[in-house]
Amino acid sequence: MKCVLYHTKKKFKSSYSKLNEKILSTQFNGFSLLYTAAILKAGDDIKRPWNWIGIASPSSIYFILGNVPTAIASGTSPTNQDKDVVSLQTLVGTNPAETLAYTNYKNGADELQQNEVTFDLSGNPNEGHMSVY
Repeated sequence: MKCVLYHTKKKFKSSYSKLNEKILSTQFNGFSLLYTAAILKAGDDIKRPWNWIGIASPSSIYFILGNVPTAIASGTSPTNQDKDVVSLQTLVGTNPAETLAYTNYKNGADELQQNEVTFDLSGNPNEGHMSVY
């Protein structure tokens, strides 16, 4: 039995930048109880700030939502609208990522384009740019 784990390694240093966050992968073999790191092909790092969702299908895994990698305008709290796709057969990601459109959201799910937060008088989110799914 093999399992693929996807995670973000966050740096807690003064030089930290969300532009450097990326999705890492580790394979776990349940029979031998061994972990193998970095199963994504070299050069296929998926740069994506934390708080994303990974959704798997039989052939691919999709990484959506989470924080945006760019500056955020005051009074807004958008979610990441890029969709990164990794083939489970080749372990290679699509490059560049596809961008989700309003029409990708069904039955009112377009509310996922923004974080549900309140803002202080300066336009900063009281709860931070945090998604809850």
